[in-house]
Amino acid sequence: MLLTAWALALSTGLAYGSSPTTPSPTTAHELRSGVMQFSIVLLIVFIGWVGEVVRNLRRTEAALRASEARFHHMAANMPQGMIYQFLLRTNGSVSFPYVSPSCNELFSLTQESILVDPTTLITLIHPDDRVEFEQSVAHSANTLEPRQWEGRFCCTV
Repeated sequence: MLLTAWALALSTGLAYGSSPTTPSPTTAHELRSGVMQFSIVLLIVFIGWVGEVVRNLRRTEAALRASEARFHHMAANMPQGMIYQFLLRTNGSVSFPYVSPSCNELFSLTQESILVDPTTLITLIHPDDRVEFEQSVAHSANTLEPRQWEGRFCCTV
């Protein structure tokens, strides 16, 4: 409706504040036809833009899947180590949102057991290294710096 009024004002030569004149039936028909053609062009441009957004989204999803596959391959084949994500919540509880499959070889624990109950892994920390572990967690939480800790675990593999 606004577009029609704008096109009508342009075709009749109306300036801001001037009195409108009634356009002839031919002029009104031409305006409606022009507005309709303009609307169709806008619709075609919009559909093209949506198509490009969808194509970009699909390319991004494919790249993400490839990156995840590389990461999981690396995590599954890491010699003598484990990739994990450690989370300290505001209430003081901890969890491991991610633990690589190598935890089974290193600690004889399944990923699922560690994800469900993080204390299954934490209790394996050598008693002499437990304080330093807890200090590293507290330091990382206070400074928001990456946590670095090296310690021993008591396990029979």
